[in-house]
Amino acid sequence: QAGKPVGPGAEATEAGLPRFAGVPMPDDAAATDPALSGPDRLGLDAPAKAFYARLWTAADPSEGVLMPATAVGFLGRSGLGQDTLRLIWSLSDTESPRGKLTEQDFYVACKLVAVAQAGREVEVGAETVDAALPVFQGISPDDTADSAGGPAATPRSAGDGATLAAAATALGLDEPAAAYYATLWTAAQPDGEYLGPGSAVAFLGLSGLDQDTLRTIWGLSDRVPPKGKLTEAEFLLACKLVAVAQGGGAVVAGAESAAAALPRFAGVAMPDGVFAETLGLDATAAAYYAKLWAAAGPAGGYLMPGGAVAFLGTSGLGQDALRAIWSLSDTDLPKGRLCETEFMVACKLVAVAQAGQPVTAGAERADVALPTFDGIEA
Repeated sequence: QAGKPVGPGAEATEAGLPRFAGVPMPDDAAATDPALSGPDRLGLDAPAKAFYARLWTAADPSEGVLMPATAVGFLGRSGLGQDTLRLIWSLSDTESPRGKLTEQDFYVACKLVAVAQAGREVEVGAETVDAALPVFQGISPDDTADSAGGPAATPRSAGDGATLAAAATALGLDEPAAAYYATLWTAAQPDGEYLGPGSAVAFLGLSGLDQDTLRTIWGLSDRVPPKGKLTEAEFLLACKLVAVAQGGGAVVAGAESAAAALPRFAGVAMPDGVFAETLGLDATAAAYYAKLWAAAGPAGGYLMPGGAVAFLGTSGLGQDALRAIWSLSDTDLPKGRLCETEFMVACKLVAVAQAGQPVTAGAERADVALPTFDGIEA
């Protein structure tokens, strides 16, 4: 638990008291053993402790614990893959009651997120290693310094006009697309001229792409020194490759010059009407899709699994087709539910399947008739 190797003679090594879920520690244990005193065990200094406390508040605990769905949704904002997040959960969920995170469990999880974002191995004891603060989309560590009266945060870059213009030409972006890419750079919260690795991983992870694809995108984008962080031009290149991958194209050198729809990132609004255009919908079709969304009965901006399955099932398609449609549509975080744009993709894929065409990545851009659902008139 102290992160030290276990081998012959290790029992003679100096270490704090062992911890077991459900077994209370002596009253003075934390006072006499700093390694057991909550955040101190994680090697957090005062500003880091304040940031972790703010993360706990932002995660919205209930009665001193973070429930599974809430925890999964919050940790998913780190941009890490599902396998990594499952491992982090297993190493963090140690205190009773199991299946939910106490504040200390949550701190361990956040420290392990930081370890993973630094490219280090997530394993038992990894929460004690030295690592930068974890990055979660929409939460800036700089806010802590400001609220504590510390040094002001580095101004966030809104993007350089010359860089954007050059990138737009190289990436084949028209004026509206270039404007959208500029909003992505701002939303990623760059630190001056660069987007650090943690922030980049967290933001690009919101694309819903798998880790292997994201690693390929990083390798093709991180071109100029200093390596390990992205300039604005490199970030825009990465976003274009995200768009290529989301459209079912191959992510290879030169793919950034291919025609592609705008990239989608969970929590980042697309310009009005733009997403409908990426699906090939005219104004009449877009209005019909909006009617379908309302009829499906979303709650809080999402269509939950039961409602989505029930509604899509009225298309008359078989279960295999519907499963394929769900897997191609449920790309944004939090997974397991559909936002409005994901629902639109699903409905377009329903239309593709009803037209007798294969349901594959990128098929949502095919030119087909409107989808039909029982009880809803086009």
